[in-house]
Amino acid sequence: MLVIVITGVVGVIIYLLVGRPAPGTRGSAPSRPADQPPPPPPGALG
Repeated sequence: MLVIVITGVVGVIIYLLVGRPAPGTRGSAPSRPADQPPPPPPGALG
């Protein structure tokens, strides 16, 4: 159980450092860098 917790913490640290999911991890996180704001919704610029 402790190994799972350590792996999760290391994964979060790597995610914060790299800014995107590392190869081989779950692709549930956004592919864009974390420091960029999300794109505006369609029609917001019109």
